[in-house]
Amino acid sequence: MYKIGLDIGTTSVGFSVLETDIKNEPFRIVELGSRIFDCAEVPKTGASLAAPRRMARGARRRNRRHKHRLERIKKLLVRNKLITNDELSKLYETTELKDIYEIRFQALDQKLTPKEFARLLIHLAQRRGFKSNRKVDSQDKENKDAGKLLKAVEENKKLMAEKKYRTVGEMFYLDEKFAQNKRNKAENYSNTIDRSQMVDEIELIFKAQSTQANNFATEALKNDYLEIFTSQRKFEEGPGEESPYSGNQIEKMIGRCTFEADEPRAVKGAYTYEYSVLLQKINSLTLKTENGKKRKLNPEERMVLDALAHDVADLKYTRIRKSLGISENETFVGLSYGRKDIKDVEDKAKFNYLKHYHLMKKAFNTISKNAILNVPIDTRDNIAMILTLYKTDAAIKEQLELIRPSLAPLYVEAVLTLPSFKQVGNLSLKATKKILPFLKEGCLYNEACAQAGYEFRAHTSGNNKKTLPPLTPDCQEITSPVVKRSISQCIKVING
Repeated sequence: MYKIGLDIGTTSVGFSVLETDIKNEPFRIVELGSRIFDCAEVPKTGASLAAPRRMARGARRRNRRHKHRLERIKKLLVRNKLITNDELSKLYETTELKDIYEIRFQALDQKLTPKEFARLLIHLAQRRGFKSNRKVDSQDKENKDAGKLLKAVEENKKLMAEKKYRTVGEMFYLDEKFAQNKRNKAENYSNTIDRSQMVDEIELIFKAQSTQANNFATEALKNDYLEIFTSQRKFEEGPGEESPYSGNQIEKMIGRCTFEADEPRAVKGAYTYEYSVLLQKINSLTLKTENGKKRKLNPEERMVLDALAHDVADLKYTRIRKSLGISENETFVGLSYGRKDIKDVEDKAKFNYLKHYHLMKKAFNTISKNAILNVPIDTRDNIAMILTLYKTDAAIKEQLELIRPSLAPLYVEAVLTLPSFKQVGNLSLKATKKILPFLKEGCLYNEACAQAGYEFRAHTSGNNKKTLPPLTPDCQEITSPVVKRSISQCIKVING
């Protein structure tokens, strides 16, 4: 009999084969080593191999949607008899066209001809301005591009206010800042404006043209035009309903639970899942004395650490030592002390396993202190799922309305200040809830799974085979190329 130990990384799989006795205890190293391979990334930059395809696909999608939007605008103009199809096809053939930005400026004070008005509406629909999926995410310091765009938007808003320009078009036409370039170039985002400013300009243009007795500047045309102008597919949605890729794409990528095959995996931001991870870490926390003896935390210490983790967002090991009254001759197993001072090591080490709980707690504290306790745990789990699956404020608010009876309006607004959540775990909420009581009793993860009736090692499930089957090229369970290559190499090691 033997056991295999594995250390699976992105560029290597370390392995050790240990021979075991009749009690399944290892007593001899049979073989050990490491299989080295290239990471599924661009060697020099570390970028994903799929990035070029993803960017090209995104560009094709943007171009397709841009073209479709213009087609709908043109059909709208023809339908409202502002211009005919024949005139539309010849609209840009002449070389004597007036500057569109001049038309955009004149539209505020002069009556436009039907062709000028048509050109203007087509032009406005092509450059709609910046609109972030979520305001809170665009303010994230790590989102550098969004930060640059927002900075430029605020600077241009300030410029408009200072010089009293009525619209963006007037500012672009008259201000020297935009004399050379009206559009952004390369990584220069200085000409970025907000989409809401464009909507304001359209409203003002229609109002001005109506005042100038332009019969085409009707309320009906304005409303239909703005509906097309502002339409935007939600970030998480695929194509239309007829496509096999329609629906929430993030939700479709969530795998099945390890123990409950019919249940989807829980999102990592769900309090139930996050709390189970905290309990696993508390139960496995080990202290070592100077003479080498090891011990786990006793029930009282576990209870104190549980409460401390809920109370302190940034929990350091120095705080744990002080709160639990741990003596100086005991150290935490897993921390690299070496010859360093114990306090220095423990002051840098963190025990943070309730990240999303504290984010939510901070958001709800704006309503009242400890307001998070007024929100049922199941509701918090739903909030975490919504923040993981949906990536626009409108979609999130729409989903929050569905759980409104257990979430007051003030809490809905507080949730919208939270950043988007990411990642899912390996267990469903159903399985997590089954093992949670045993984790609270101090059981280790494998013990809690066994107590809940789950086969942790899965020795008796499925059909035994001599070797593991290779990963198929179209494997849907693993979406990351890096993980897929590591698992594929790991299978070769095990089979070998």
